Amino acid sequence: MSDAAVKKAFEATIERQIQAAYDAVGDNPEISEIVIYMSLEEGWGLSVTMYRAHGSLVEAALLDRVLREPIGSLTDAFQDPLVGEVNAAFEDLLKAYAANPDVDRPTRIVLTFDLASQRFDADFSYRPLSAEIDAPTTIFDRWLAHAQATGHLTADATTVEARTQE
Repeated sequence: MSDAAVKKAFEATIERQIQAAYDAVGDNPEISEIVIYMSLEEGWGLSVTMYRAHGSLVEAALLDRVLREPIGSLTDAFQDPLVGEVNAAFEDLLKAYAANPDVDRPTRIVLTFDLASQRFDADFSYRPLSAEIDAPTTIFDRWLAHAQATGHLTADATTVEARTQE
């Protein structure tokens, strides 16, 4: 595998993830943006799908809290296909990185897709996600709180220069 193969796997991953996230909500006029958070550090990975609706950034399962017309975001019918496809695509990307350990692997990727303009962006961080080993969900929650407070969806947000030595 090579840099080109990892790039191809990344492109396939984001296409599948954005499509799954879009398919889950359709042409909902209340939703303006799809955001997918992926972290890859210390042998674990986490991917979370979020949406921006009425200016609020919320996890997929919590969409009904901000939508005027609920879509059943807490139901298995909504969650299972969305989470299943987003995670399967992420696992394929992790396999591509594992097959080529010489390729620099980011610690966090934040994908954004603006529904109105159909514009896509990906932001990468290669910095440690926390000073000490921490649970992936704790790290995500810290990033999400920062993103919600500031509106900035940068991959480097809440990262640290280096890990604390044990």
